[in-house]
Amino acid sequence: AVSIASGYPLLGKAPTATCPVLYVDWETDAWIHAERLQALCKGPSPEIDLAAMQPILYRAQAAPFASSARALKRMATEHGVGFIVIDSRGVAAGGELERSEATLELFRAVRAMMIPCLLVDHISKEGMGNSKSKTPYGNIYAHNSSRLTWSVTKAQEAGATRLTVALTNHKSNNGKLNGRLAYHL
Repeated sequence: AVSIASGYPLLGKAPTATCPVLYVDWETDAWIHAERLQALCKGPSPEIDLAAMQPILYRAQAAPFASSARALKRMATEHGVGFIVIDSRGVAAGGELERSEATLELFRAVRAMMIPCLLVDHISKEGMGNSKSKTPYGNIYAHNSSRLTWSVTKAQEAGATRLTVALTNHKSNNGKLNGRLAYHL
């Protein structure tokens, strides 16, 4: 979201365009979101100027995404949003994740937005111990309905301020799988 709003090439990749971003959040609050956003902008050298970048609009959410999709679409249209982050897919679905209907309804609503969306998710218990199988929690439609999936793994020693983050591409509908990426932060 920071890269798309600022144009800054975070994690070695520059966005092709900048635009306002909508961050729809079921897990934290505006204060934590603002704190994380400021920390991300202070990390690079030189720092990213938060005031100069496109806005990252924040929306705390309680109702399922599908039931709020029209209001979110109006908000996105009003502000010229070109990218949406949904945190997290499981809660945004608003139903039993083991059953298919809640997941399918969420993906239908996401598709109807006609705006690229990143859905943050949690992996299943089975995927936690298996580096090759990092499937999202719930039924198979969480993975099958996604066009592109990545897993993010963090390694950090207790008390350390430096950490390593590895990104692994598990699915790519419209091209080849990307190689594994790792970053020290």
